[in-house]
Amino acid sequence: MHTLCDEFEFVYCLFQDENKKKKILESVKNENEGMILKKLWDDYNVWMEFL
Repeated sequence: MHTLCDEFEFVYCLFQDENKKKKILESVKNENEGMILKKLWDDYNVWMEFL
């Protein structure tokens, strides 16, 4: 889903981690992945969250 709102652009992407061990979901707990997510937010105003 993609939405344009004046000066903001919103993109919503949903995917399901099919791995039985939930490797993608668990990866955000790792230090390196956490630093990448923080950099995306701090430098590029991109927020990613894995539920």
